[in-house]
Amino acid sequence: MKNSSPTFDNLSTTSSSEHAGVHIITMHKPPKNRLNSAYAQTIIRALRHIERDLVKPSQPGHTFGGVCPFALSCDYRVMNSKCGFLSMPPVNLGLHFEGIGALPRLKLGPRIARKMLLEAHKWTGKEAFADGIVDAIAEPGQMLEVACKLAAEQALRASMGVYGLLRSELWGEALEKFKRISYTHRKKEGTEPKAKI
Repeated sequence: MKNSSPTFDNLSTTSSSEHAGVHIITMHKPPKNRLNSAYAQTIIRALRHIERDLVKPSQPGHTFGGVCPFALSCDYRVMNSKCGFLSMPPVNLGLHFEGIGALPRLKLGPRIARKMLLEAHKWTGKEAFADGIVDAIAEPGQMLEVACKLAAEQALRASMGVYGLLRSELWGEALEKFKRISYTHRKKEGTEPKAKI
């Protein structure tokens, strides 16, 4: 693996030397990689850097709170098989925003989404795999390799224009809900944004 430039606060990007078209964002923001508006903007800048500078045209931790929808927004997820939990506990914290249930409902189905949103269930890696929240579990030292292999299997398809269109067909409803409350995507007219994401 080799480091890519530019640098980002509390985050690094690398490109896999073994899997063409696979790029990795590593979050290292203490404590526990908590998301806020500034960090979300840093992640967006890192994603834009990967899209603009690293993806060549020729190429056809715990997961709690706000990081959980962030993980669900990814096409595939790999979780530690030995330790750590995945949980989205807004019901315990009295938190809500428009569209909070869209990704869990669309990606996980009503039963698992209910368990996530209304019960604030904490999944181990094995439980998350059994409930279809993650696509694979791996030993701590093998997680990155498993994730890279999974990404490499999809890299060629993802480089085709139709991939994004099909993703929109699957998850576009959630994207539209997030855009309506997003500071980044909000149009100037109308109501004020409710969240800076």
